[in-house]
Amino acid sequence: MRDERWVDRFLYVWDDSLFYEALDTYYQPQGRGFADVLTGEARERAVREGIWWAVYYDDGAALPEQGWKIHVSAHPGNAERVLAKAASLFEEQQVAFKFALDHNVLEWLNSKAMARGSSGKFITAYPASVRLFREVIQSLAERLTGEAGAYILSDLRYKDSQTVYFRYGAFRQRYIVDELGRRIPAIATPTLKLVPDRREPYFAPPPWVDWPFDDWTPPEEDTPPILNGRYEVLEALSFSNSGGVYLARDWRTGRRVVIKEARPYTNFDALGSYDTKTLLRREWKILQRLDGTGIAPRPMRLRYASTFPGPSEQGPAW
Repeated sequence: MRDERWVDRFLYVWDDSLFYEALDTYYQPQGRGFADVLTGEARERAVREGIWWAVYYDDGAALPEQGWKIHVSAHPGNAERVLAKAASLFEEQQVAFKFALDHNVLEWLNSKAMARGSSGKFITAYPASVRLFREVIQSLAERLTGEAGAYILSDLRYKDSQTVYFRYGAFRQRYIVDELGRRIPAIATPTLKLVPDRREPYFAPPPWVDWPFDDWTPPEEDTPPILNGRYEVLEALSFSNSGGVYLARDWRTGRRVVIKEARPYTNFDALGSYDTKTLLRREWKILQRLDGTGIAPRPMRLRYASTFPGPSEQGPAW
């Protein structure tokens, strides 16, 4: 029960307030933030909803309660460009969408301490049907070819896109109240029972939902058991949005080592002057300077890996 009473204080520290108040209670962007990127009908219809700008083409009347939603990630260097490309498609298809208020909110959404099931979601689109979802996500991935952003842990990546992800969840705000009186976002089962709409740090669709594609199934994960042909990951020591820390065995020496992961395009500042990879490289240089002093861990290797072998938090497969 003590764990259930735990409060993620990170969600409240950005406001200069003595109280637990939401980020948007006092925060005001300079100008219209990312909304200045919009043109045409989308610009006219943009309204602020908390830390988001939202665009509804029929005042939300045709928006279902829940369904397959599309998420797009970005970083400070391409956020405006990604939004412009995505917004033009959504306007063509009359798809409701929302996006982060400004660069400061984008930084917050990708911060190290952000909940891993919620991070990285710069843009969210709400296609009103499965057919429209399939059409829009394919077109969106094509338009955003060459763009990159953080991997959205709660979602499944669409094919080989580096920015487009999707999951099943609530479109409209519905809640249930748990035993501690907290409002929990909810979706409905086929029997109309409301159940929690959980944002896990892995793709976890409800068991009653059908796979939305007829012509594509994601390949099985073929993760190598040994990292860089040398390190066997034994267990996870900690997780954060910017990456995990793992205990591993060095097969060459038999010694146990600690591996620190830096997830690309996370924990950056609003200006894009650094991110998790930059910070890890700085840490590596400092550890090299301290090597042999006996006051810091001995640095072993700094390497890039396109995949990371478990153990990790994994969700169910289709």
